[in-house]
Amino acid sequence: MTIGIRNNLVSRTAAGSLQRTQQGLARSAQKMSSGSRIDRVGEDASGSAVAFTLTTRVHSIRQAVRNANDGLSLLSTVEGAANTFADTLDRMRELAVQSSSETLGTTERNYLSDEFDNHIAELRRLVFTTKFNGLTLSSGISRSVQVGADSDSSSEIDITGVNLKSTQILVASSDIGTSADAQDAIDDVDSATDFLNGQRTNLGGEWRRLESAISNANAEIEALSSAASRIHDTDYAEETAHMTALQIKNQAGTAALAQAKNLAAPVIDLISR
Repeated sequence: MTIGIRNNLVSRTAAGSLQRTQQGLARSAQKMSSGSRIDRVGEDASGSAVAFTLTTRVHSIRQAVRNANDGLSLLSTVEGAANTFADTLDRMRELAVQSSSETLGTTERNYLSDEFDNHIAELRRLVFTTKFNGLTLSSGISRSVQVGADSDSSSEIDITGVNLKSTQILVASSDIGTSADAQDAIDDVDSATDFLNGQRTNLGGEWRRLESAISNANAEIEALSSAASRIHDTDYAEETAHMTALQIKNQAGTAALAQAKNLAAPVIDLISR
């Protein structure tokens, strides 16, 4: 073997191998610290693209879940107003039944009539004040809620809530000033109550649809997140074993490089004689 001091091929080979080992250690440390298996696109270009697509869909579905929860909040607002309507109608019917009796005097009937009229006024007020995010909810207008990540109709649920306005109109002109009027008012209140009950049944169906959409969306989020994690996240057990092997290799390479540098020692000894 030729021995020289100008070119030490063994030393260069050892140095190159050690450099590659240290680069591998640096990449392994990056993966361990970041928690990401793909810290550069070059590590796994196709895997990075797939993981990005999955993650993007997860973000969209999470927003859809928030939309559905907003829909539930809207329905909750309507439900509160509908419950107040139902309680008010119940009291109005009680007053109408009481006023139907001809045993009442004029003064007592006027008391009942005043309270009845106040309840009508309160129903009218609720029609105009039942709102969510500035949207009036009392007219039963259908509103679309985006509950999915896609652009087709299967990702939308239409909700109408309760038509409080139509309910209020059914009793708007009712009066219990006389026994005969009170009898008619009983029929008016019954019609309004029947209409309201039908609307509340529809409200319950819409509520269940939104809850079902949220449940399905959360299941999809879990599945997609798991898939993206398997592609993108660091497997710490595997990476720890890989790093340990690189550390051993690095120690061995360092020792080899030190030995390779000593190969020039005979030349130095020969020159110094």
